[in-house]
Amino acid sequence: MLTRKQFELLRFIQERLRESGVPPSFDEMKDALDLKSKSGIHRLAA
Repeated sequence: MLTRKQFELLRFIQERLRESGVPPSFDEMKDALDLKSKSGIHRLAA
């Protein structure tokens, strides 16, 4: 089961891939989820 933030990240990545065919950068993911650092993305993906 995914946490709310993990689900938000998954949806963001899926939407970006669908729209542009290119995955978002770590900075874009960080900003989209209102995280303070890129390491937060790594923790969500673990």
